[in-house]
Amino acid sequence: MIFQRINNIFPGKRVMALGTFLTIAIGCSNNKGPNNSLTHDLTKMVCPMTPENHGKNLNNTKKSKMKIHCFVLLLFFATWESVEAKDVCVEGFVMDKYCIDLGVLLDNRAVRTLENPEKHSVHCLVDVNLCLNTEFNILLPNPSGSPAFALALRLDGAGKQMAIDKARVSGICRSCAGGGTIEHGFRGTFIGSIAEEATSSKPALMAVKRMEVSPKAFNQSSLDDGCAGFDRMNLTLITDVAGFEKPSIAHGSLMIIGWGFLLPTGVASARLLKHRPNALWFKIHRIVQVLGLIVAVCGWGVALHNFDVFSGPGTTSYSHGVLGMTVMVLGLLQPFNALIRPHPPEAGEKKALARLIWEIVHKSSGYIAVVLAAVTICFGTFVICCHNTEFRAAWIVTLAWVLCFSIYCAFDGYKYRKQTANMSASYKKKEDMS
Repeated sequence: MIFQRINNIFPGKRVMALGTFLTIAIGCSNNKGPNNSLTHDLTKMVCPMTPENHGKNLNNTKKSKMKIHCFVLLLFFATWESVEAKDVCVEGFVMDKYCIDLGVLLDNRAVRTLENPEKHSVHCLVDVNLCLNTEFNILLPNPSGSPAFALALRLDGAGKQMAIDKARVSGICRSCAGGGTIEHGFRGTFIGSIAEEATSSKPALMAVKRMEVSPKAFNQSSLDDGCAGFDRMNLTLITDVAGFEKPSIAHGSLMIIGWGFLLPTGVASARLLKHRPNALWFKIHRIVQVLGLIVAVCGWGVALHNFDVFSGPGTTSYSHGVLGMTVMVLGLLQPFNALIRPHPPEAGEKKALARLIWEIVHKSSGYIAVVLAAVTICFGTFVICCHNTEFRAAWIVTLAWVLCFSIYCAFDGYKYRKQTANMSASYKKKEDMS
């Protein structure tokens, strides 16, 4: 009964159990119980010779101390396995951490990860490096019902490899052995012990000893989960996941403002407002481009800190990342390019070759960056984990703004040139008449 009580309080904690026994031993040998209420009671039960039980003092001889210490240690080692935690069994959907953090399934972005894990493909789990290179988790039904599922356990390295091997044998995917029948909703039955307790933001870690494909992976209505005969345990369920959502919103918003609104506006002003006096185009271009580049760099920093899209070649996310890096390099080179620009020719002077080459490089790299940015943002509205519709709407609005601003500037230039031509013609006519 004593050891059962210890096992209930300290399941699997050998060191704590040993500490309890040693405390009892010290309490016995010193003829006084320890302060802790549990060990105090245990001391009374193990050591009936304590003065508290018999109401008399005993001689603390070396011989009695040795006997008591040996007696307690023998009890401890004899019941070692009773203190050891028993293996537990858990059955559930196997999900990679990338799709969990993304909030939606990578290969089906219309599906929320914790709502319909049965739609998660084996291909996404074991073929796509973005998913394969992250931690694997077990999802269990959420008693509250919203979302439908929650994170219950993290798998250790051995458990993850077992899940990969079983999925490739029983599943349908590019790296599968062939002959498998499971295409979506891979489930496993895991047997092992808890190696690390859960926290408020992270589920418990399971040291997996054995793993089998769950019978429910073949028949979801099956009552057999493969855990018959094993202990079950209450797990801390985690539902506050989708770690990519806030960084994705910040990154997308900053890039649409920077590369979708400000920088194209500055390019359009440099191209279409040169007819205005007092170098108005240059003032607008310089201010807007600096602001736009600062905003874009902030968005780029968010992406570099939170996302890794380069481990999944061939995906839209990978293309988005490569284009984004190219655009940012071109954008960051522009201010340095501007610092070394040769002076423009004076009125009536011929443009120097160095100035001509500089203008070609500066203008062409700016135009290429803006066009590539448009394509990159377009890709981004599809790969972002949330609010896709809202981001596409915002992107369309910025495109409409740039188009309307460009048309206005072009029309203003046309009117200005026409007005100037009419004034010149009128002035010339007056001179002819005089």
